[in-house]
Amino acid sequence: MSDAWQHWAGFMADLAAVLLSLTAAALIPILSVRALRYLTARRNDQQRETLHRIASEAAALAEAAFADGNGPRKLSLAIGYAQEQCAGTGITASADTIRAAIEKAVMDYNAMVKPWSGLPAPGTIAKPKGESYSQ
Repeated sequence: MSDAWQHWAGFMADLAAVLLSLTAAALIPILSVRALRYLTARRNDQQRETLHRIASEAAALAEAAFADGNGPRKLSLAIGYAQEQCAGTGITASADTIRAAIEKAVMDYNAMVKPWSGLPAPGTIAKPKGESYSQ
């Protein structure tokens, strides 16, 4: 009886090893593809964040260089700077992608600065007639 048990135990151990090997052989390609997709997406996100930082720098440079206006020259300077910086950091982006990032940086800047530029100074706001308010 002991020999039969050892025989079956050995057979079951071999069967378990084969099943485990087949499972690993089936799962490794699936997991490696998912891991590769994850790493690629993460790298793309990091490159995108870097591109937006570069675009913010480019917009600031163009704004400082041409504070009096001249939009086409500002855009040209900003795109040239951004392309140079992208090439230096290894980011591959099309001219349209770089321009879009710069335009977004300009819009963010304008949204932050321009709403405050048209407001009157706090001392010039008149109190509405007939109404009282407390501060």
